[in-house]
Amino acid sequence: MSTEKKAPAKDWVRLVASILEMRNNEHQYRSDLAALRRGLSPETELYALPYVASFVADSRIKPMTRVAGLMATFPQIAQLSGERKWKSFGAYCYEVSRALTQDAKDSFTPNPRKPDVIASRLRAMPALDLEGLTGHVRSILANAQRTHVEIDFYNLAALFLYWGKGFSTASREHRQKPLRDYYSADHQFNYTK
Repeated sequence: MSTEKKAPAKDWVRLVASILEMRNNEHQYRSDLAALRRGLSPETELYALPYVASFVADSRIKPMTRVAGLMATFPQIAQLSGERKWKSFGAYCYEVSRALTQDAKDSFTPNPRKPDVIASRLRAMPALDLEGLTGHVRSILANAQRTHVEIDFYNLAALFLYWGKGFSTASREHRQKPLRDYYSADHQFNYTK
């Protein structure tokens, strides 16, 4: 009999799955979700820490506390389902912009010279620290809740986890990816205009 154990799923992946389960049973986990919502702010994050710290290690606690707070704050924004298994945050933002524009009965083509509210937030994000990122993503999700666009919370968690400080080339590339994906999403997903 082997004493080797299977490697557990990534800790943050299990946390995201756990929060999605809580969101699906909101009435049963009301107080847990309320504690997680408080994870959006450094001043009140201590209420969310017991939930997050039971899944992730030290260096991942702060970013995952912010992600947990966002997931708990916007339960009406659905997790990506169906055949698509992955969606970048930039592509999600493109779809939100497109849906908001279609609500206004206009066609949508991203214009870097005249960005909408979503693109404006994305343009500022690469220069922000984790707290600034949290505020901008919260604003994007607040606008997105008026649409029926599904988000990939696993991808959002990865965005926060690998945000870095913006000094290395890899960190700068990661920070710019949502903006690149936003402006290339029209071609990437072959939307009709």
